[in-house]
This record gives sequence, structure tokens and C-alpha cells, in this order.
Amino acid sequence: MIFSQYIKQIGISLFIVLVLWIDKQPVTKISVPKSKVEISDTRESITFILGVDKDDENLYYAEAEKYYRTNITGRTEYIITTCYSLLEASNYLVSYPPSNDQPWGTINLVSHGNQWLGLSVKVTPGGNRTTVETLKKGLKEEVFRSIPSDIIDRKTELIMHGCGVGHNKELMELIGKAFSSETEKPTVKASLLFENYASEYDDNYQVQSQRYYSKAWFAYYKRGYRPGDIRLTRQFNKRYPEAEIDWRDILTREKPRWPGDSYCYTFHVPVKWIVTYPDEEYLPDISTEENRQFWLLEQDKLLSTIEKTQIPFNKFSWRIKAIKYERDDGILVPGIRAKGYATVLCVVVPVMFENDTVVPKTSNKNYFYVSNGCVIDTPITTGSEGITSHYALSR
Repeated sequence: MIFSQYIKQIGISLFIVLVLWIDKQPVTKISVPKSKVEISDTRESITFILGVDKDDENLYYAEAEKYYRTNITGRTEYIITTCYSLLEASNYLVSYPPSNDQPWGTINLVSHGNQWLGLSVKVTPGGNRTTVETLKKGLKEEVFRSIPSDIIDRKTELIMHGCGVGHNKELMELIGKAFSSETEKPTVKASLLFENYASEYDDNYQVQSQRYYSKAWFAYYKRGYRPGDIRLTRQFNKRYPEAEIDWRDILTREKPRWPGDSYCYTFHVPVKWIVTYPDEEYLPDISTEENRQFWLLEQDKLLSTIEKTQIPFNKFSWRIKAIKYERDDGILVPGIRAKGYATVLCVVVPVMFENDTVVPKTSNKNYFYVSNGCVIDTPITTGSEGITSHYALSR
């Protein structure tokens, strides 16, 4: 009799739990015991997985989701996998405030990205990827809704997860502005190292999910003109004489053999530059390669922009041509367009300490960009032009 009553109690409990679980399904989130999650005070935490994997051999977003769902120190109460732009993430925060009537403690934004190309996540749905220029445009056009200060305040930590995106300080500052409330800016953090996530399995059963940090070294060459491994090794040795790394060995593999392994990969950095002129008589002669190079080297603002990327100018290949440029008023004017492409060869080596991967604290400025939250005393403004620019020559 006692046993049957016990079974009934279990059944009722299971039914209540099941009803509660079904009721939570419309919002993509999970709840975890707060005693096991590192949250400042009693504030809640949320993670936005801002993309979908396109390559079965690089499951960055899938592994990140597993990490923020299951890792004992990294998991958050809410996991959102339905926002693929910064605007959608911002709108979600406004529409679904924390359930405990306090501002968010931690907001994780997970996206592919690097210090040159910005973030793969779009600024707006269906728009362009997030760069200094595109985010400035979005802020100028006021596409972001105002976030109430009881949702985000200066104690909120907004952490941007990507590969070394913390080196792009201007972009991180703009992201902080995009997610500021009317009166306060959150603390913004972003890794200076490369981030990756991986799960460990035992007999097809997931044992744990980990986040790995790696340091990156770079070599450069003109797109379409890859040097041999010997020449690339010489470039690495010249750029990083104190690095005790077997460059030749790492150049033989383009993906890690196991979680935390070293490897290399390449990507292209494009630069677009347009100069317009009042009429045809002002248009320089660029009919020869010598004239094109002379014109290019006269573009001081372009050279300054490239210098900020820390990629040598002679590592770009250029295509320069005369064009008709359509101004905002619809009038076509003569111009010259230059497109440059550099290839970056990236060697990724895990940061190790006593044979274990290092997981640095986000407050460590040796590993993270940190911009402390503050009260906003002046209106939010945007800065200078980005890597894609238009320059008009006046009379």
C-alpha cells in the first residue's frame, strides 16, 4: 500500500515536471542550478549562438552550444539559437527580460570572426556581416531599439566570442554602443586569443565539452601567389624569432588531429577603395601598370587604412580600373576603383600550461579586451571610416 502511494507520488511529480518542461519549449532556453553557475550576484546569464555550421568538419556553433549547455562553469541559464544578427539579439533582450527583475549578469555572443574581417554575424537580418563600417551605419540609422536600463546596465558583462576579435578595439566599442541602455553601457569583453570548442566522448557518450584558447601567428602573401613551405617558414622565423614552433610540421595540416592540436589555415583580406572626380578631365591616366601603381601610392588615406591592418602593403595584389560611380543623388560621376587582396596564413597553437589547456579569466587583460561599463554622459557617436571607403575629389 505504501509502495503504491509512493509510485503515485512519483507519477504526479513526473507529470508536473513534464507540464513545466512543455510550457518552456517556445523559448529556446535551459535552466541549471544557480549554485553551479558562475553568475555575479543573483543575475541571470544568456548565450546567443549567432550562426549555423556550413562545414561538417568545422562544427563551431554546434560545439559552442554544447559547451554553454553542459560545461559546469561555462553553461548559462538561457541558450538562444534563433537569432542570426545583432539586431535580432538586441530585440530578443528587449522582448524577453530576465525573469528575476534584475539586469542581465552575462550575455555571450558567439560568432565566427577575426580582427580583419570583423564578425560573420549580420548587423540586421539579411544584411551585411558585422564590420566597423556596417555597424557604424546601423548605429547612425538608429536601427537598434533602446534597451531599458533594468535589462542591461554597467554591471552587465557582454562577452564577444570569436577568433582574436578583441584586437579590433573599434568594433568592440561599437558593439558596446549597440547593446547599451539609454543611460548605461555594459562591460564589453572579447578574447585576444583564438577560441574553439570541442566535445570528448567515451563509447559515443559525451563525457564533457571544453573551450580551447589558442595563440595565432601570421604570414602574408598576395592572393593567388602562395610561396612554398620553405619560404613561408623563413617568413615565420623572421617575424617571430623567439617562437619555439616547428612551422614546417604545422604547415602540413589544415585541421587539428585532436581537440587542442595545432594546425594552419588561410583566409583572404579584401580592401576596396574608390575615388571619384568632378569630370573626365580630372581623371588620372591609369592605362599602364606603372601609372596604376603611382596612383595607388598617392592614396594616403588608403595607405593609412592598410597600415592599421598590420598587413604589409606589398602583400596585396591589386586590380585598378576606371568606373562610373553612382552618387546618392543618382548622378554618375567618373572614378577609379582599386580592389586589393591579401592572403593570411594563420598558424594556430593551443595555449598550454602543465599539459592542460589554459582557460584564462575574462578579466585578464593579457588575454581579453576589456572595456568597463559606465554611465553614459554624452550621446553615442561613431568614429572614422572603415576598410571599405569612398573618397570624392572636389574641385
